[in-house]
Amino acid sequence: MKLNIGDNLRHLRRDQNMTQETLAEKLGVSFQSVSRWENGTTYPDIEFLPAIARIFGTTVDALIGCDSSPSDEEMEQIMNGFCEALEDDDVDNAAIVEQITAFGDECLEKHGSRLFYPSDEFYLKAGLPLPEDAFYEGYSQIENGVGMLTDMNTDIDYTLEDTNEFAAAFRAPRHVSIATGYAAHEHITAICERLCSEFEGLSVTVYPIRNDFFGPEITVAGLLTGTDIRAQLEGKPLGDALLIPAACLRAEGDVLLDDISPADLSAALHVPVIPAESAADSFIRTILGI
Repeated sequence: MKLNIGDNLRHLRRDQNMTQETLAEKLGVSFQSVSRWENGTTYPDIEFLPAIARIFGTTVDALIGCDSSPSDEEMEQIMNGFCEALEDDDVDNAAIVEQITAFGDECLEKHGSRLFYPSDEFYLKAGLPLPEDAFYEGYSQIENGVGMLTDMNTDIDYTLEDTNEFAAAFRAPRHVSIATGYAAHEHITAICERLCSEFEGLSVTVYPIRNDFFGPEITVAGLLTGTDIRAQLEGKPLGDALLIPAACLRAEGDVLLDDISPADLSAALHVPVIPAESAADSFIRTILGI
């Protein structure tokens, strides 16, 4: 069954003469996110559905456009359960993956779409393999960190099928460093080891950054701050450039979440600091300096 969240959201918003900016402010997201939801590029994350329904005085059923979808009360109960589990210091990440996947399987059978996906962080913390590409149904929630690593793996495999263009432009030797969160550290390291084996004269050091700004339990790269990157990499050998995840910059792309810019980091660490996109072609070119 085709979901009509985008069309329904647009109609509800316009019926109340509400701008995308106003809705975004109520939900604490960027207006670009609302625009992508309405265009059908991505879906709202699960946690936003009850809130959106309440804002417009409707139900999650009507918002999703599936008559047999879970009620907004059921959706809220599910979310409350997830939130309580996440607040538990002894949280069983494998159990959370199992719970969300089971509910997604049920939605897939009833509505033709999974709707709910565990974020990559749950798989990494649980030591579970990432799902295959088809699991994510076109990566509708990739902006929420859902399926980003699987998409990157698939993209890397495809892009490295032909390395002639990269090899012709690459100038060795080159040593770069990458700052990332603890959750993705091993994954990014494995990709970089593969690149180093493909391109003679390339070396990459991947530094996991502990999140002291928001708390060490936050391990995703998208919430890294300039304060932590600067403090933990000062005095470290960084090579020709330091790459930071583009995802850790604000929507405007100018500064990190603590208002420190890449230029500020560059001045403090005495090395060019370059935001790196996760798309394979761009990621590889940034590492190779081409």
